[in-house]
Amino acid sequence: MSIISKTQLTNYCPVCLNDTLSINSRGMIEIIINGKKMDAGHFIYNLSKDSKDDILNAFKDKLEEFFAWYGGFQNKLPIKMVEIVSGDFTCERKCHLDLNYKASVVDLIIPRAVVDQVLKELAEDYDLKLSL
Repeated sequence: MSIISKTQLTNYCPVCLNDTLSINSRGMIEIIINGKKMDAGHFIYNLSKDSKDDILNAFKDKLEEFFAWYGGFQNKLPIKMVEIVSGDFTCERKCHLDLNYKASVVDLIIPRAVVDQVLKELAEDYDLKLSL
């Protein structure tokens, strides 16, 4: 049973510019903050098997790993940009997407309110400044 309906998972295709781009039912989500990403800064999702809580917990765990890593830097810049992206999209019109194409999964798989809340909590826990 999918946790999200198909209509919630569509986006605009960068090739045909139609509302025909859908996120795959399984794939990988990457977390990139201020242009930096950890080698292990990603997690696997499977919309047909994972519960919404499983996916959100995996997101929170990976984000906390990143904050712990970034919090150890000597010269920490304020966090200005957070990207939660995946390259696991398919166009219904079979458009060829660039292999480097990644699109945000915020509000597709992970609600923006959850992202905002977790960022705020972790920034306080790890004494990091948010400047989003």
